[in-house]
Amino acid sequence: MDLNLAGTGIWLAVGVFVAAVLGAVLVRRLLIHVVDRGDTDRGTGRLAGRFLSVLIIVFGLIYALGLLGVTIGPLVGALGVGGIALAFAVQDILQNFVAGWTRPASSSRSPSAPCGSVPAGPLSGSARLPPASSRSGPQHWSAERLDQIGQQV
Repeated sequence: MDLNLAGTGIWLAVGVFVAAVLGAVLVRRLLIHVVDRGDTDRGTGRLAGRFLSVLIIVFGLIYALGLLGVTIGPLVGALGVGGIALAFAVQDILQNFVAGWTRPASSSRSPSAPCGSVPAGPLSGSARLPPASSRSGPQHWSAERLDQIGQQV
């Protein structure tokens, strides 16, 4: 790794990085102003501006490091491996987070749905079917079993 640490090389790299940061700030503010001007969602411009500003800063940093003579290939490879490791680490967390948001919206039935009235000897009442996720298999209730339950109550 042959670093170019001559006076003009460092200042040129710093200038490129500062220009990238200033350009990123300008693009971000411009996008927020243009996109959030209408009746659209207010977060769209902020999200697009933040994404593009980070992208501009990363490209400016890579270019500045290239001007200094730093080899970028191993750095990009290490970031890729780190990203894969991070993705595997948070996979279950994100899966549960998404499932928690989508399950209630797609569920059309209540946690326990009414099945009707159930006579049990001298007692009678209404039965509710437990949610499908808590049922372990088919449950068959005979009249004798309901009478036993009625006598215990």
